[in-house]
This record gives sequence, C-alpha cells and structure tokens, in this order.
Amino acid sequence: MHPILYLLLLLTLVPYPSAAQLKGYENLEYQEISAEEVVESSVIEGPLVIAADSVYSSNLIVSGDATVEGTVEGEITLSDGMLTLPGKSDGHVVLRDAGFLVSGTVWGDLVTIQSDGVVSGEIYGDVLVFGGMLQLDSTALIKGNLTVLDGEFGKDNHAVVRGQTTTVKLGFISKLLERFMRRGWESTEPGEGFNLRKAFDMPLGWAFTLILYTLAYLLALLFITVIRRWHKRAEFMLSRNPWSPWIMVLTGVIYHLVIFGLILVLAITVIGAVLIPFVLLFFLFIASMGTGQASLWVGGKIRKWFKIKGKSRFVTYTLGFVSIYTVSILGVVFSVLGEWARIPGSVLRVLGYWIILLGAILGRGSIIYVIAFPKQVKQALTQEADESEKR
Repeated sequence: MHPILYLLLLLTLVPYPSAAQLKGYENLEYQEISAEEVVESSVIEGPLVIAADSVYSSNLIVSGDATVEGTVEGEITLSDGMLTLPGKSDGHVVLRDAGFLVSGTVWGDLVTIQSDGVVSGEIYGDVLVFGGMLQLDSTALIKGNLTVLDGEFGKDNHAVVRGQTTTVKLGFISKLLERFMRRGWESTEPGEGFNLRKAFDMPLGWAFTLILYTLAYLLALLFITVIRRWHKRAEFMLSRNPWSPWIMVLTGVIYHLVIFGLILVLAITVIGAVLIPFVLLFFLFIASMGTGQASLWVGGKIRKWFKIKGKSRFVTYTLGFVSIYTVSILGVVFSVLGEWARIPGSVLRVLGYWIILLGAILGRGSIIYVIAFPKQVKQALTQEADESEKR
C-alpha cells in the first residue's frame, strides 16, 4: 500500500485524545500506574509512568510526557510530550508533535508525525515517519518496512532494517496533508479516532474538494471526446420534448436503486462479493459519462438563453460544468471568509450538493437510457431524420 494511504488508514483506526476526553485531567501531576490500577480505558494528561511490573491491558492515550517501563497490551497514542519506552507495547505506537526514546520493544507499527526521537530497541512492525526526525542507534532493529515522508532520517551503521527503506520528499504537499490530519484529529466525542468529515470541513479540506472537482471535469471531458456516439444520442433524447429531461431523471433514479440493490445482493454471497469491484467500476464509468452529459445539456441551455454563438462542444461542456458546480464552489469560497460566513457557506454547500445530485441523476439517466433502450433511440433518430427531410 502507498505510504500516505497506509498512514491515513492507520490513523483512522487509532484513537487520539481530544479536549472532551482530557476534561477533568487538567490538574493531575505525577502519576504512576501499577497492575492493580489498570482500568478499561484511560485518557490521561501526563506526566505518566507505567511501572516495570505493570501490565496495562487497554489502549493508552496520553497528552504530555509518558514513561512505559512495563507492558501496554493495547495501542499507545501520545501528543505534545515525550515518550520514553524501555518497556513493551503489544500494539501500535502513534506519536504527534512529540519526542520519543524507544529502547524497548514495539510489536506493532511505529508512526511518528512531526516528532523527533531515537530508536534503540526493536520494532516488529513497520515504521512510518511523517516530518520530524528519526535516528536509529546501533542496537536498533526494525523487522518491517521503514518509510520516511518529508522527514530527516539518520542511521547507525550497525542498526538493522530488514524491510524496505523508502524516503519520499513531498514538498508543499506535506504541509497540506499535515493540516488535513490535524483537523481530523479534533474529535469531540470520547474514544473517537480520525474524523474524516471534520478533516474536510475546513478550507484545506475544501481545497481537496476542488481538486476532486477538477479531476471529475477532466475525466468527463475525456469521455465526451472519446465516446461521442452515446453522448450525441443522449443529447438528442434529452431535447426531444419538454418531458424528456424528467424521463431521464426517472431513469437515473431507477438506475441508482438497481445498482444499490445489486451491490446488497452481491455482498451477501461469497461468489457475488468478488463481482462488487466490477459493479463499482461500471458505476464510476457511468458517473463520469453522466457528468459530461449533464454538463453538455446545461451548457446548451445556457448558450441558447444567452445567445452565445459557436458550436464548440468544449465550450458548451465547460459552461455547463461550471454552472452545475458554481453554487458548491461558492460554498467553498464562503468557508474561508471567516466565522460570519459560516451559515451562508453551509447553505450554499447544501444547495450545491442537491444541484450536483440532480445533474448527476439526469446525466446518468440519459446515458443509461441510451444503453438500455437502443431500439427506441434508433427509432427516434430515424423519425427525426424523416421529419427533417419532409421539412
């Protein structure tokens, strides 16, 4: 798996301390936890020490300094402090904005985000460094892969990395990804992990949304250029009479219900589950075709209303695409203007969502209609040609 995708997946699974979780721990001073004091789950503000004879049987989430001399059977997540680990962790260790000295054993993965530290012990899983600095001492042993994303890495000649070592320089992308992940960690519910919805609910997240819009634009443009026949037939069927767009919308609704039902049926069978990726690929293909078709139809209406001359399909497509996505893009713009624009930005985003959804259903429905009813489409084209000759 690509290192960045691996990082996002892991952070989705590992919880991270939030303000709500840490409430009530503000005034704690030095704490030492023994085996008799182990609880089901703990979210603690350091400094914290897990004694050498202690076994901590759940996930440990700490904001501040922590020393693990004993054993943590769960995962360790630490931020804004120093982790000293001469003991053992049976799960993953995730560090953010922290320092670390790992001289013991980590049976899971070690993930560090904008953290600096030294490993002189054993890591049985993979090591992923995002920003910050990692130094491997002479006694360090990493049995998995080592991936360094935009960070500094030093290694003693006697240190051992049995897996593959990969160093990637991300440039400005690392800053964007860092801010994206920080936002996703700002959870408000106890035990909540990486919050993808919150990560996207911010200017940076909406920058990713704009990138997705751009990719959708380019992919649909490719299809209307390469697969012209279906698009031209769908254009004709959409413009036959005033009721045609609504027929295509109905076709699109039925298509989505059929796809949803098909995926559910395939998911409950062993053999059918293998076919789900192919169904999703077909759905993506129709989605891209539908985006192009809806944009061509809307663009054609705009050219007609505003009497824009010319027959360029590229101009027609671009006019339609921008028109469909304008309200949503305005929501993006309002989202970066400050607190006063939060409400209008939210309204525009919701409204933009419904406009995009309606356009998607219309476009996909018209493409599906052309694919599902080729005889009817051919008859309509023949009839139109005969009427044109009579005129």
